Amino acid sequence: MSRIFRLVLIVNDEPDKVTLFKDALANIFNIRIFTFTDPILALEHFTINNDNYARIISDLRMPRLGGMEFVKRFKSMNRYVRTKLMTAFDIDDAMFKDYRDKS
Repeated sequence: MSRIFRLVLIVNDEPDKVTLFKDALANIFNIRIFTFTDPILALEHFTINNDNYARIISDLRMPRLGGMEFVKRFKSMNRYVRTKLMTAFDIDDAMFKDYRDKS
């Protein structure tokens, strides 16, 4: 009997935060966790495996590709994947409104 695993993607440019989330989710049944500190590499991985993803947890502010653009790109491939964006910075609500209005 084969198991069907759902994939969880964790993306943060800070390795300690990636490890924290991976450790917190490690014992959940039937998921496989993939972690990246580079959002471009994470997006490449997602592109190949997008139908198998159940959840993406991502930092909002990352070098090379910010969280909002990251969400926009992977949602264009799989609009059903659930997402969580996180940040340690203050959030400007206008930024989210602007993103929502453009989508």
